[in-house]
Amino acid sequence: ETPRMGRSIHIAQNLMLVTYANPEAKPQGTVQMWDLANEKAPVLIATKEIACSPLSGIIAPSQPYFTVGCVGGGIYMGKNPKNTPDAPFTMDFVRAYGYEHRALYFYESGAKTYLLGFPTDIDTQDSVDETLDDKQTYVVATDTITDVPNGIPDGFELTAAARRRWHLAAP
Repeated sequence: ETPRMGRSIHIAQNLMLVTYANPEAKPQGTVQMWDLANEKAPVLIATKEIACSPLSGIIAPSQPYFTVGCVGGGIYMGKNPKNTPDAPFTMDFVRAYGYEHRALYFYESGAKTYLLGFPTDIDTQDSVDETLDDKQTYVVATDTITDVPNGIPDGFELTAAARRRWHLAAP
């Protein structure tokens, strides 16, 4: 059973991080960490109230870290998510950005762990697909543009800058 207004769920290391907004729309939220060693009987190992409305949360793939991003741009960093007596669960406010980070990602390289945050402007998000036109074709052999569609949206091939990025779209 979960409270109303669940925001995010992330699973790693047999742990599940769950974030909730306040059901009364107050600017505070809740973070829960669950032990999934026995998936049929998850165990709640920590609950923490935070002074923001959480938007997203993730657990590092192998390191003892997790993070929560908030509406308004706050970032909380947690450590020791398994909450053992010798390594208690901690969570601290580390940064206030002026914008939300809906997408958060831990990158681990050797002994270092990096947190990457990808900002989004939640107010301008919508579900409408971008409309792309295909009315012309760039002909490499003659370095010209013809008025014939070729199945590639014009924005991806009609400028020199777009053509320089073709290798990024190659499989």
